[in-house]
Amino acid sequence: MWVLILIVSVILIWKFGFKGRNTSRKTYTSTGRNMNRDAAIMDSVSKIAANSTTKNGFYWANFRTRKPQTAVEIEKLLEKDMASLSDIDAFQLVTMLLRVSANSGLPIMELKNSVTEQLFNACESLADLEMIISRLKNEKINEAATFHINKDNTYSNLILEWAIEFKHKMLENKILKDWVMELGLDKNSIEQFESDCHRIGEELNIAPDISQFDREENRLIALAERGVEYINDTFRPLCNDGWSEALIFCTTCLIDLPTDYGNTLDMDKKEDRYYLLLHDKIIPDSSDFINSRIKFYNEEKAKMKIQPNYTPMFIYNAFYMNPMCDEPGVVTEFEESPLELLMFSGVLTKLQQFIAEEKNKI
Repeated sequence: MWVLILIVSVILIWKFGFKGRNTSRKTYTSTGRNMNRDAAIMDSVSKIAANSTTKNGFYWANFRTRKPQTAVEIEKLLEKDMASLSDIDAFQLVTMLLRVSANSGLPIMELKNSVTEQLFNACESLADLEMIISRLKNEKINEAATFHINKDNTYSNLILEWAIEFKHKMLENKILKDWVMELGLDKNSIEQFESDCHRIGEELNIAPDISQFDREENRLIALAERGVEYINDTFRPLCNDGWSEALIFCTTCLIDLPTDYGNTLDMDKKEDRYYLLLHDKIIPDSSDFINSRIKFYNEEKAKMKIQPNYTPMFIYNAFYMNPMCDEPGVVTEFEESPLELLMFSGVLTKLQQFIAEEKNKI
């Protein structure tokens, strides 16, 4: 029951402008009028952004000049460099937060604490939290349609990410408690042990776990994995190393990634967040290996496009004959039949068509 109450309250806040239990009917927002207004504004902004030559930083620079304190609060809450976003993304996030703050009666900086408190009170188990996370993934679609904004710029998505963060903390606390019991620590040692764990985690500077988020990059990596399954189902099964090779190939069909990644990632960039997701799925998870393969597959695809009779022998080599080898573009012996290569070439062509069609749905 608590879970249902939380979900309903969240929906009321962002969709109907409900301000809380003690608010009278007079303080309800006129939802129909505001929704129509928001939709019209978003349509106008979309058209302006489509024709704009400066799509990054212009809107945010103006907003920061007009409302510097609010701008600081927004960046702290979202933990984003807003200047790196496109103008339309920045506009949608800002107007979403201003709308939610006004409707809920909460300052922007208190929104996360309020949601976290509700999660703490509502979730007696991880199962409760999983139910909320699942529901929010659907609600973000409805909110995006209602306010004519990107799914990733909705308040439902923001709550979803806070809920996932809360889930990680619940799991971490459980692990810490298990270790405390295993080590038999007394009360005086527990606080120091937890402090040391937190400090070491910060020193290691481990990349955040974004695998359970529902952002565009998460949907793209899921599509890349569907592409690998397409190869498995329509041509030949892949071994584990071949699966990794195919995943990088499908990645090059979905998103343009640099080929000079190292140990530093900018989590404000979609490409870097995608790379983190890819990196965590590839074995070996060497940046040098992934960089070299991205370059290799891009070059091979370019040859296939320019030269109609070009056969993807080297891609076949990487997928099936010598996956994870140092030089996939070098083959000393090739005993597969020309028909096999011809079939493989056709599968790759259809695969790229499949990925392009499915990407448009994301």
